[in-house]
Amino acid sequence: MALCLLLLGFLLPSALGGYLITTPRRWISEWPTQVCVTVDKLNAPAGFLNVTIDNVHRIHSFFSSSTTPSSVIQEPKHMAFIFTTISIPAGTTNQCNDIQVPATTDTDYNKKLELSGSVSGVEVNHQAVIQFKRFATQTYLQTDKYLYLPGQKVQMRAITVVGPELTISTAQYPEVWVTTPSRTRIVQWKNVTTANGLIHLDMRLIDEPEEVLDEVGEVLATVHGLTKQSNRCGCEGVDASGIPKEHPTAPEGVDAQTIWPTAVPTVQTSGREDCCDLSY
Repeated sequence: MALCLLLLGFLLPSALGGYLITTPRRWISEWPTQVCVTVDKLNAPAGFLNVTIDNVHRIHSFFSSSTTPSSVIQEPKHMAFIFTTISIPAGTTNQCNDIQVPATTDTDYNKKLELSGSVSGVEVNHQAVIQFKRFATQTYLQTDKYLYLPGQKVQMRAITVVGPELTISTAQYPEVWVTTPSRTRIVQWKNVTTANGLIHLDMRLIDEPEEVLDEVGEVLATVHGLTKQSNRCGCEGVDASGIPKEHPTAPEGVDAQTIWPTAVPTVQTSGREDCCDLSY
């Protein structure tokens, strides 16, 4: 995932030289970010850069340039305070340092970034706004068609991507199950594993599935998934009233991102408010 860069620095027409400091405008919770320093002189003196992010309500976390915190003091709001010093050896023209962003339960918020120190013999004192964001891991579910008749076989597959780089997760699903509208579990799978991140499951519908009519249509079954994080979210699929059973494909006007099956409308997994992307 490409993130815009925040550029801070000067190119000074003096004997002291110039510098450029870059970092993403958005820092993702629980994922490393980078602060990079570039100077324009090979003989630039040694320097240092203090990186500070602060807010009134915060978790105090003192980080070195490595990913291991040296001390942590927690306060409410799950906000973050980061302080680290980057050492810049003499003669270094380009250097990037990783900073581990602490966890937060907030969806996103802005923080003040402060940079101070000495780079290429020039005193540094900059302030900017950085957006902190909790990355929502996304789970995608796909069925072999959008509508099913009683007694038919339902084939489904699911994949989960994590992190700002959308890495495919190969983590085990401890449990996947299907429930009816009355919350009766009708089929389940335990310890679903995958080597490449894509899981394939199938089930056969009964001849007379349970039906519950609501203002949208008939909700006939729901699929649930559980990852190691033990958090769930989901959305219901429905058999829309008024859609003829003989339609082999989604009728005109039906959103392609909405599933209209007799079963398996969603997978619930791993800690997001909107983690399901339904397609057929």
